[in-house]
Amino acid sequence: MHILFVSGKSGGLSAMRQTIEGSQRLQWSIALVDQHLQRPAVGIDWVEPYVCDVLSPSEEIMRTDSSLARMVQVSSVTTQTAGLIADLEPDALMVYGDRPESLAAALAATVHELPIIHVQGGDITGRVDNRIRAALTKLSHIHLVATQWHAMNLAKLGETQHIYEVGDHHLDELEKVSTKFAQNPQWDIVFHLHPDDGVDHEAAIAAVQALDLPTLWIYPCNDPGYQEILDCLPPSAVPSLPRIDYLSAVAGSRCLIGNSSAGLIEAPQLGTWTLNLGSRQRGRPRERSVIDTTPGELVHQIEAARSAPCPPPKNLYGKPGTAWRKTLEILENLDLNKVEMIK
Repeated sequence: MHILFVSGKSGGLSAMRQTIEGSQRLQWSIALVDQHLQRPAVGIDWVEPYVCDVLSPSEEIMRTDSSLARMVQVSSVTTQTAGLIADLEPDALMVYGDRPESLAAALAATVHELPIIHVQGGDITGRVDNRIRAALTKLSHIHLVATQWHAMNLAKLGETQHIYEVGDHHLDELEKVSTKFAQNPQWDIVFHLHPDDGVDHEAAIAAVQALDLPTLWIYPCNDPGYQEILDCLPPSAVPSLPRIDYLSAVAGSRCLIGNSSAGLIEAPQLGTWTLNLGSRQRGRPRERSVIDTTPGELVHQIEAARSAPCPPPKNLYGKPGTAWRKTLEILENLDLNKVEMIK
């Protein structure tokens, strides 16, 4: 089976690395879009043999932080994905998560009558992500979800066929996390905040800075509003990190602050507290180490996290290292001729 994977974010792409590299009977073509083009690509050299195209809008659009510019950028993904499907003639399209560019690619595949494989469906979160994810679910034919809870959420949307519980792919690479950061940590805090109308980002950043603790500051994703956060971050902030370096930094810190999904999925497995801000992750299952808080409570919560041991996880998103194996078994034995295209 030949799979076209349209990826707009390094986190989702890196999460699928072991699935892609471990496959013996699958052919992969990967198209890089969106955030892969806006920031220096770090830690994804492994993907070069699989890259079939880089789908890029104009430089002017890429530099603009507005909803209109975002939609122009996303619409270009639909057009260019349609061209790739016509040229490559893949057997299926794979998309990940709840990003607008994933929905754009799925629209192209729908018109081409191409089966769609959706990874990480069934989540419940805040902002516009829920609606995008639900739309992707209805367009998709094969669903690779993390747990039974996620599968039940798909059933509520009327999906009953080709739903596979595989675990969360973000956990597949945890075994590669370096122990050097845990033994000799560089940062007490990792700060990773994405746009969220319900979060006073200036107050959150100021609260962390007031403690004057070693902090790794990471750029937000490129959702509308990201420039306002960028303007408040200190000069030491980094656009991104290689996946394993990022996970190792989280493992070595006392707490991850912000609203990244890593705070709910990876951080608990790494023994790190999460201080979650805003509504972006509203609805997702929470381990005991995830504390929902506000900028006004951050100083107190940081001090508490630095003094208390992190509780062990309950594997709410599956066991680390299992998702890629289950996914390969499913995809390598999948008969697309038995997949009903009309839903």
